[in-house]
Amino acid sequence: MSIAQQSLTELLQRYEVLKNTPLSEEMVLRQNFTESEIATLEDHFAKIRENNVTQGASRVPSTFTVLDVRNGGIFGTLDGTPPFTAITEIANPLAAQNFCDDYDENGVLYGFNIIFDAGNNFIDLEFITIDDATGNVTVVGNVFADYPTFPSGLSYDFTTSTMYSVAGGDLFTVDLTTGTPTLVGSMGTIGGVPIWLVIDNDGNAYTADITDDSFYTVDLTTGAATQVGSLGLDIGFAQDATIDPEDNTLYMAAYTGGGTGGVQIVDVTTGAATLYGDTGPLNAEFGMFSVAGVPPLSIDEDALSQISIFPNPMNDVLNVRVPSNVTIESASIFDVLGKENRVQVTNGKINVQNLSQGVYILNLRTSAGTLTQKVVKR
Repeated sequence: MSIAQQSLTELLQRYEVLKNTPLSEEMVLRQNFTESEIATLEDHFAKIRENNVTQGASRVPSTFTVLDVRNGGIFGTLDGTPPFTAITEIANPLAAQNFCDDYDENGVLYGFNIIFDAGNNFIDLEFITIDDATGNVTVVGNVFADYPTFPSGLSYDFTTSTMYSVAGGDLFTVDLTTGTPTLVGSMGTIGGVPIWLVIDNDGNAYTADITDDSFYTVDLTTGAATQVGSLGLDIGFAQDATIDPEDNTLYMAAYTGGGTGGVQIVDVTTGAATLYGDTGPLNAEFGMFSVAGVPPLSIDEDALSQISIFPNPMNDVLNVRVPSNVTIESASIFDVLGKENRVQVTNGKINVQNLSQGVYILNLRTSAGTLTQKVVKR
């Protein structure tokens, strides 16, 4: 073995020991390696990424909302169809360091601004909302004193309209008006670091542990975690997962290090992960990874009442969320004098940038009926 090969082997051995952390890989490298050692590792990782082959898939999920914490905090969307070769940027960088997120039933995206000092020591924490059209961050509340460490998982339960978070092996509920967490309980039997939290359409909660690379169920009444099985791959560093509310599929943005990883579909009955699409071409590590939307309504629910119009008051964009069994036929906005402005709903959004400040009436015609709602332009 040459001196160069021996040096790389030693670096990789040190690197492997450091993977079991919810911090981003970049932060861990800066804390534990010199600039020349990082350059050696990055060159090795680049060669591995070049040899990876992107896989396709037979089905297409919704678009993913993502934050790449490896490349300076790029916030944007990832098309739901492999190959994954580009992030459509919304904000670069996002004005928050964040390792978990989720949407609520109103389409509001929540997360955290995790604040570190120059030595990557955790020193402050804010619960935030993130505008998925602009990337603007709004602080809901400072919650640094309420958590044992920064949260690594955040997920919304549609069955109870409750947000949950995971931090330091403990499960919490989260007050969406203040950000204040309330302890549910310890995950107990989990092997090490629960790196994300997801809750499916039926209220079943799951997590994965980056120490033993196993998949767990989580009891939302006690916090207790129960091992289901091995994921079948070696995950490490910051990463996230999501449930596609359209079909209840669990997608995991599994990061394996060195810019390599992939979107995996996890079988919740066995814990086994199956590659949906390689993310190596992006050289990305996703600290945020979510799908917007709400679970499909049962036939006995009032579909029209489930339509969400937000934010109200609005700025330049008005969001329209409809159930999967409802289609939008047309939309109009009337001013106080009754003048009609025909508008287009594109990807669940109405551009209202050209409207003046004031009060309007939105008339939304759908397959479930017509919804009329007062909206205010700021």
